[in-house]
Amino acid sequence: RTPAPAPSPAPPLPPARPTPASTPSATPRETHKPPLALTPLPRPTPVGAGKAGGRKPGPEKQAPEKARGLTFFTPGSHWPDCGNSCKKSRHIPVPRNRSIDYCGMTSPGYKAHYPFFVHGMLASGDVHAQLGWDLRFVDDPFQADIVVCAANKAEQFLSDERRTRRQLVIGVELGDSAFVQTPLQTLSRPEVLAVVKHHSWRFPRQLCKDPVKETILETLAVMRESPSDSERGSLPLGKVTQLLVDQGCKAIPDDAFRKVHTSIPSWLTVQMGSSWLKRIKHPRHPEKRPIDVLFMGAVSGNFRGAHRASLVAALKDIQQRNTQWRVLTTEKVGAESYGKAMSSTKLFVSPWGYGEWSGKDEEAILAGAILVKPLASCMAHLMPMYEPDVTCLDVRPDWRNLEAVISGALADPERLHRIQRAALEALQPWIGYNRALGSATDAFVQLLSNATSVAEGEFAKPWASRAGRAGKVRGR
Repeated sequence: RTPAPAPSPAPPLPPARPTPASTPSATPRETHKPPLALTPLPRPTPVGAGKAGGRKPGPEKQAPEKARGLTFFTPGSHWPDCGNSCKKSRHIPVPRNRSIDYCGMTSPGYKAHYPFFVHGMLASGDVHAQLGWDLRFVDDPFQADIVVCAANKAEQFLSDERRTRRQLVIGVELGDSAFVQTPLQTLSRPEVLAVVKHHSWRFPRQLCKDPVKETILETLAVMRESPSDSERGSLPLGKVTQLLVDQGCKAIPDDAFRKVHTSIPSWLTVQMGSSWLKRIKHPRHPEKRPIDVLFMGAVSGNFRGAHRASLVAALKDIQQRNTQWRVLTTEKVGAESYGKAMSSTKLFVSPWGYGEWSGKDEEAILAGAILVKPLASCMAHLMPMYEPDVTCLDVRPDWRNLEAVISGALADPERLHRIQRAALEALQPWIGYNRALGSATDAFVQLLSNATSVAEGEFAKPWASRAGRAGKVRGR
């Protein structure tokens, strides 16, 4: 069969202004809304096609007869002030409605970037054009088809007595951990369209007694005490997966795991990348950098402090055996000294902190240092910065092969130069919201395309109010 022509790009839609009928103080809402008919969607371009964050140009597409009409809402509590990083960015409608602020940020901070970015992608004309959908913002969470909500508050929204119709939820994980923090009960709900994160593990085995990173380190510590353990090699994805299987970790069911998408770039490159590049316009060749190995960061907290302290101890031992290397470890320094040290470093070792990702990962790359990251081969990120021997170096989280990794890297300056250039190129498409929103288009097109069947089935169901459902249960 000859495939049907794909839809052509449509012009970006102007932001929708709230009407009296879509505000909380308006006249009573309709309690029944006709089911929404879904238009078949074209297959999206695979994420990562072409250059990092870019899309391969394709043939001109024909517009569909009927565009898919959907509305969405995002709570705007503690919306980020992104300053210069928002200059020249496409228009993003600003939410004013505060009726479900529990779904948004409870306090100001960098994590406001995550729901803000999802909001910007849903408002993106590029996403609308590729999908053939008309996604329109409405400033009323109870009239929207799709509601963006912190993943750990999705159940609260779905139980909100003010809801009068069927709705779908896109959950946003606000934590810094790679493991899926959204409860399985929430992921399994048909109303949950997707859950988005800014980084994740590549394996689905994440249902362990403790968080994955603690489970891995505790297991490696026990293995290290065994007289038969002489393992000092790397830990690729297959080995780590088997380690978790041996510890009884269970895989998240496929239907739930398919809803988890690593579709948001980290805040640091988007908001601070231009500042780093202004300070360090032309990163020095690794061979011309006087500091061979560096770690800078606070050594405090429970897991975070223990893991960082183990790195500091390992680096001190390595320095004693290799006096020809200049190895530095320090805790707190000023911003200017921090930037100078980073731009003078060949290898920056970035341990795990509150989560596996750290803002230092991106700062090291933006400063031209080579990132050395525990289990980089097992981590997924929308920005392709965790590709061992391409954009970073992989190391065991117990540091048993750290000395070998350092030795091999310092012996090959041209290899380091290649990684330095590739890592910087990987982050450049994500600097500033204008670039980042464009670079993430394919990821969000894929997310929404994959969720079409979920939406179609959910909107086809008749709506029953919470009181009505409770009455049916009592009347059995």
